[in-house]
Amino acid sequence: MPEKKLKISPAMVIIPIGLGIAGVVGLAALAGAGPPECTTDADCPSGYVCENGKCVRTPTPPGEPEPQPQDEWDANSRLCPYCGLVFASFDILLEHIHIAHPGFPDPVEVPIF
Repeated sequence: MPEKKLKISPAMVIIPIGLGIAGVVGLAALAGAGPPECTTDADCPSGYVCENGKCVRTPTPPGEPEPQPQDEWDANSRLCPYCGLVFASFDILLEHIHIAHPGFPDPVEVPIF
């Protein structure tokens, strides 16, 4: 008598893999959820305000002129990661980003040695 071959449904393989992926994604989402960074503006450093539990730079008032880029590099120059313009300092770069690229994250200042 011939042997019977055991057939495995593709669903028996796909469903556990899908559930595993969903579990990993769920755990990653829970790991990122933590207490808010701030609840009031007083919880944030100077020049920052509290928005949705995060400290963000104080918005530049409307009508204030945008900082001007410089033509040449020097030791303090900073490059805008979003448009490639060069600014004289990190603070001027942040001011430019808040005016010209609202909603984009602030870059991290890298110390120059």
